[in-house]
Amino acid sequence: MYTPWHIGRIDASPAVLDVVTRRIGSSFAGDILRILASHKGCLESFWQSISLSFETNHIQYAAARLRNGIDMGISPCADHLSYLAGRYSREQARQIKYVVEVFYVLEPVFAILATLAQRWIARQFCFDTPASDHVSHCDDSDIPMCLGEIDFQSIEAPHLFYSALAKWPDYAAMVRNEIENTCDFAEHASLAVREAQSLSEDITLSAPESAYCIDKGVMTRSIEQSSEMSAKVMVTATMLRKGFLIHEGGEREKRR
Repeated sequence: MYTPWHIGRIDASPAVLDVVTRRIGSSFAGDILRILASHKGCLESFWQSISLSFETNHIQYAAARLRNGIDMGISPCADHLSYLAGRYSREQARQIKYVVEVFYVLEPVFAILATLAQRWIARQFCFDTPASDHVSHCDDSDIPMCLGEIDFQSIEAPHLFYSALAKWPDYAAMVRNEIENTCDFAEHASLAVREAQSLSEDITLSAPESAYCIDKGVMTRSIEQSSEMSAKVMVTATMLRKGFLIHEGGEREKRR
């Protein structure tokens, strides 16, 4: 199960966190931002290093290429629209499709940020804590989670995307079953991680004003975990979205 033990109480300035999420175009902080924000000073310094790349749209361009690449390689899910129409109201179905669309658009940005954060971490002064000394310090009391939670087992919940879908438990279980029966899901997710790393190599990180001491081992493992989860979310959201679009197109054809 995906338990974000690497995310502690948010230490970042609320103003900085607000600037970052608004610049991304998000109303919530993705895992990578929450990881950085839970270590004092990290998010502020990281944002200084990448803000110019945001202003020049390099990060957005890389995220768009990542999104399009995954889109081209993924097969759509089965006809979920008929399932939604039979079990949920039109408004509930609209909300489900909205959740999918939000993460389809935003998660590639978080994935690129995660790979950039790995490079940023390497520049900091560091100390390594032995694995046996790591203690879970997750404190989600100040972190707004979306809607509800569900154990997605093999795809390791809760990520905010899967937590959001859990507002509709029957549909969340259907999505989980579809993923578990998609034989190349893990392959697509691994490919997405590698593609995000490749695309981020062309993005320049500004030199930080100063480096500071950081537990490199903990941060590196946390960010790697975040990157892997982003890849799974991207693949899931893409599968669902493509399925919605194809079957919506089919319904329009029938009505002609």
